Amino acid sequence: MLPTIMDVATLAISAFSPSKTCRVRVSSTRYRHDPYRARVFANYSAAATSFLSAARVLPAIQPAAAAAKEVAPRSPVSIAPLNWAKLMATATAPTAAPSPVKPAAPTVVAAPKATAPVAAKGPHYALVGFKHEAGMYQAPFRVAVGDVVIVEADRGEHIGVVQEITTTAPKYNVPCRIVRHANPTEYELIDDLTAQEKSATTSIQKLAESLGLGIRVIDTEFQMDRNKLTVFFASKVFVDFRKLQRSLFRDYRCRIWLVNWAEVRGYSPVTVNPCA
Repeated sequence: MLPTIMDVATLAISAFSPSKTCRVRVSSTRYRHDPYRARVFANYSAAATSFLSAARVLPAIQPAAAAAKEVAPRSPVSIAPLNWAKLMATATAPTAAPSPVKPAAPTVVAAPKATAPVAAKGPHYALVGFKHEAGMYQAPFRVAVGDVVIVEADRGEHIGVVQEITTTAPKYNVPCRIVRHANPTEYELIDDLTAQEKSATTSIQKLAESLGLGIRVIDTEFQMDRNKLTVFFASKVFVDFRKLQRSLFRDYRCRIWLVNWAEVRGYSPVTVNPCA
């Protein structure tokens, strides 16, 4: 049964009226209980009043802007009919494989020219010969076989002749080195030292006999600066040299060094180069 005009009016009035009751009339003979209607529509009249007043004020404030803002009619858009045959042919046509892209040739960087390896200049060693023995010395500068050189010695300097040169380091420590080449004055000292050594050999032999040592003095050798005297002797028995050393020190005022001839390692001397 459709509601009558009176029922519709009643519903409209009850819906917009600020009623405090939760009982809503549905028809002339029926009512519906709505517990939220009184709470929801309690402030309807104030909200509606403010909304209507704002709607009346707004057109009055900007009448020109509202009138000027007119939307221009859009021109009809012509839509071309679709060519379905062409679309289907394009969709079913096999996709051509992309042409292979040739990789770019790698940039070849020229390698730097290899330089010839430079031979490492290692330390040089020289075997320097003296009157009866030879010793290894460091050679900090260039020397040749047969050169007369001055070397570091016991508490001073000594003169000798270079016998050989090598770059192979010996297995033992080499603390001393060649100081310089001998000059002509130092070269002439060899003859003077040889004469003094001959005289010293005779004197020491007489002194050893006076002390009853029973040794044979083979030879003697002075250091170039006369800070050391080496006595080469031969003996078959043990000898106490304390008295002999004290006597020789009083006579020569230098260090006395005695060497058993059986322990001397001789060498074959080379030809001596003329001193420049």
